[in-house]
Amino acid sequence: MTTPINIVIKGTNKLNKLIADSVPGILAELKNHIGKKVTKIDGHFLESIKPSITKHLPTQKGRPIAYFDNSNYSIRLEYKICLSGGSYDDNTYYCKYFDQSVYLGTLKDQVLTEVRDGNLGEYQEKITLAKELKKVEQYKKLKEKANDIFNDIDENVKAHFYLSR
Repeated sequence: MTTPINIVIKGTNKLNKLIADSVPGILAELKNHIGKKVTKIDGHFLESIKPSITKHLPTQKGRPIAYFDNSNYSIRLEYKICLSGGSYDDNTYYCKYFDQSVYLGTLKDQVLTEVRDGNLGEYQEKITLAKELKKVEQYKKLKEKANDIFNDIDENVKAHFYLSR
């Protein structure tokens, strides 16, 4: 049965796999350009390096599902996917969007000064319903304990430290 939490887990895992599969190639390519001008004034990549970097972008039905978001200070890769399924006939159709921004490197005056390390651990572990439910339970217990401690703090001390909920 497809439940909302199962859809979230499936979509998150799909997005993480896309990131883990595509980012290493992009980082490897970017490392070749450290210390060089890589973007135009408008933030787009220079035509001379664009093909070697964009060839690593994941596609769906021939269209990229990630795009570069370059600013004056950084290069980020923005991923956006839609997970859909079910049926209109039995009113089980769903469409859920998932997006993630991944920092790739630092720019200064259009020059690439730094590329993130290749550690993509946060995108490589598959999440499961059991693990996530365990984390939710841990969070609830800690939050309850924190609330108990908060309630024990004197009101004047709370005001002094600007403590609030």
